Amino acid sequence: AVLDVFLQGREPHNFLIDGFPYDYLGDAPGDDGHTRPVIAFECQMGSLRSGAALPRVADAIRHLRPYAVIAVGIAFGDKRKQKLADVLIADQVQSYESARLNPDGKHRWRSERPAAEPRWLERSTRLPLQGITRRKGLLLCGELLVDNPDFRKLLADEFPQAIGGDMESFGLAVACNQANVHWAVIKAVCDWGDGSINSDGDARKTTRQRHAALKAARVAYSAVFLEVPPVAPSETPPEPVRLSMPPATAVSQFLVT
Repeated sequence: AVLDVFLQGREPHNFLIDGFPYDYLGDAPGDDGHTRPVIAFECQMGSLRSGAALPRVADAIRHLRPYAVIAVGIAFGDKRKQKLADVLIADQVQSYESARLNPDGKHRWRSERPAAEPRWLERSTRLPLQGITRRKGLLLCGELLVDNPDFRKLLADEFPQAIGGDMESFGLAVACNQANVHWAVIKAVCDWGDGSINSDGDARKTTRQRHAALKAARVAYSAVFLEVPPVAPSETPPEPVRLSMPPATAVSQFLVT
């Protein structure tokens, strides 16, 4: 989705650093009047395992010395307040993995809440984008692929202010904060995390995820270039999701500028 929206049919310039693949997508205006390259890369699903968000973003920061890293992709949302493909913009992220489980079965949550850089929050919401609803707030993150009604209800009860959740945002925040690099998370709702719509078949699931990812990529484009993307999501025919890894391996996409 990122390559489709940012390249508009052009071929990316692929290159390797220490064997890690990157795609050069063009140049964006910088705060100092100079341009900055926009580079895309992917990680495996999650934050902590080998190749996942935290180690992969840390490697990208070491390789590219970026001004900012932006996570773009899909997330679970809150069906009480949102619609599928609404775009979630994290102003804070919190891990639901760090907790004390008390004898009475209740959780005492211990995770910090890293805050996104305010200028990227403003850039992500500045331009009107037709057909896109953006929602800003707390994004939950964990290593669990949440697709269970009981656990989803637990998260909703414990974090009523949360707008949704994913598996990579906390790893991104930790890696960037340790290196003093700006970060942002822009992800669109593809399901509710409760198993209610993921039984509709792989083809429909792939189409739903791609539709959401395209909307997240359009918001990311507007934040990076401060202009409206030239092609509307409805003008882009649904295609299988392009992965640089085998189809059985889920990936999350990032932008570096």
